[in-house]
This record gives sequence, structure tokens and C-alpha cells, in this order.
Amino acid sequence: MKKTASLLRLFNTFNLDGTKSGKHIVTQFVSLKLKINKYIKNTDIVLIDLNSIDMFLGYNWLVKHDLEIS
Repeated sequence: MKKTASLLRLFNTFNLDGTKSGKHIVTQFVSLKLKINKYIKNTDIVLIDLNSIDMFLGYNWLVKHDLEIS
């Protein structure tokens, strides 16, 4: 498992409807190599509890990186 690090600036997460998501403030991140098909990028990922979801890539991230995902 990758080593986590503390964020310099803490923040909350919010759902699409503007309500607060989860009960905890985001305090940590991990640096990792993200690979989706032929796309490879070193990136920092914040750590939050997503229950049964392994990873969530936000809409803004997907638009910025212009990936084609079916």
C-alpha cells in the first residue's frame, strides 16, 4: 500500500445537490500512478470513505483529461 500524506488545506466534500457528503473532513492524500487503458498519469488522490466504491473520478477531472470511457 502507498504511504499517505497530510493535506496542507483541509476541506469537506459535497454531493451534486450541494449537501455535505460524509461525516469527516478530508485530511489525507496518496500519490499514485493512475492507468486507464493506454492513459497513464502520476497524480495525487484524496482519501475519503466511498463505502463500496473503489474510486470516484469527478466530472471536472474527466472533462480535463478528455478520456473516452464506456
